[in-house]
Amino acid sequence: TAMSLVRSRPGRVVLVGPAPLSKLRVAFNYSAFIRVKQRYVCGDNIGADRQVDELVGEILAESARDVDGRGTSNVTFLVAGGMAAKLVVLRAAEQVGHKDSFLDLGSNF
Repeated sequence: TAMSLVRSRPGRVVLVGPAPLSKLRVAFNYSAFIRVKQRYVCGDNIGADRQVDELVGEILAESARDVDGRGTSNVTFLVAGGMAAKLVVLRAAEQVGHKDSFLDLGSNF
């Protein structure tokens, strides 16, 4: 399955998505969570379309984070955040190059 492939990849997994997905730590085995706001849900008055730069910045920070003292490792970003998340992924991927992977899970959840 797709999740077994993600779990078998070297490096960390970072989940980027709305707050309810943060409850799936065991399923996704993620080391960090980046919250994508949802307009009119969970008390948010803005959506991902209004936080593109913020999300890209958080992704770049996680990509650069040294968690093991040996430099930065590869990161698999699991992303769910609607159409705006696609723009976030494109902008972040341009800056991290081939170091990290991005998987869009949005329509599955």
